[in-house]
Amino acid sequence: MNQQYKLICKTENQAILSALLESNHFTINQTSKYILCEDGVECNHDYDLLIYFKKEKITELLDLLREDNKTNSKLMMGRRNGNYIPIELDNIVYFNSYGNDTYANTVYGKSYKIKYKLYKLEEDILPKQFIRINKSEIVHIKHITKIVPMFKGKFILKIDGYKQPVDISRNYIKNFKERIGM
Repeated sequence: MNQQYKLICKTENQAILSALLESNHFTINQTSKYILCEDGVECNHDYDLLIYFKKEKITELLDLLREDNKTNSKLMMGRRNGNYIPIELDNIVYFNSYGNDTYANTVYGKSYKIKYKLYKLEEDILPKQFIRINKSEIVHIKHITKIVPMFKGKFILKIDGYKQPVDISRNYIKNFKERIGM
């Protein structure tokens, strides 16, 4: 999941830009064919992808690269019975946390322990098809089979292959409704 980029920039900006990219989990590799080139610096290199950016727009560049990384990641490693198993994101129905552990629950009714915390999944890893519904759960929108309105503005979700419904807490209802177009 860690994309590598060749960074071409002004000498005085090299250290800070490299540090920013690496602190956001992007690897600087001077042999990569994916090039990030600072505006005002000549770039006559062989490339598969070339992105020009202005130093003052580095935050927007990082957001763009993170979003691209999210949509390109199709697998996640999970652990079950002592074994590590690759899980396709499309087969994950929801993530939940219990104590200090986070689990990916699949369409096959199996649960796998994963290394990421929910906030990390939400911010940096998962594509937009996943949405946080409460403090301890993130669901895959395509696996929601029914949205049941309850009293006091509360909602309950029925999810593919799971008997127990899950609650959307009031703090997350507004965002949920916006994301799914309610």
